[in-house]
Amino acid sequence: MNSRTNPAAELEELASRWQETKERLAKLRAYQLDLEERMTALVGVKEEGTTSAKTRNFRVTTTGGLNRVLEYQEADYWRRELGEAFDEVLTSKLSIKLSGFRNADQAVQDKLMEHMVIKPKKVALKVEQLEEVPHGL
Repeated sequence: MNSRTNPAAELEELASRWQETKERLAKLRAYQLDLEERMTALVGVKEEGTTSAKTRNFRVTTTGGLNRVLEYQEADYWRRELGEAFDEVLTSKLSIKLSGFRNADQAVQDKLMEHMVIKPKKVALKVEQLEEVPHGL
């Protein structure tokens, strides 16, 4: 702070600017989210995987996915139920290893599916600016 000014007045001014900036950022974030929703609607979203669309200057990619969580989180139970398949299909935190789950026999898949909650992940959006190609090349 400048020692020649009134510290209380300077603090009041800075606090006012801070509050104004905070409100502007909130409006910009809401605007950004609206743009993301509109781009996602135009590009589309796969349940699992990526979808891309290209314009002259940009590539826009959406990535969709699913969260698979076991509603019953007791390691001893799953070790008994799955036996040797436990380490192939579950992590130590009882998260599902998707490749192991897909490769497991049907009985293991069925057992897990009985207690699995599947919810969509938040869609990821990536916007890449493409390099401009000089005219005449």
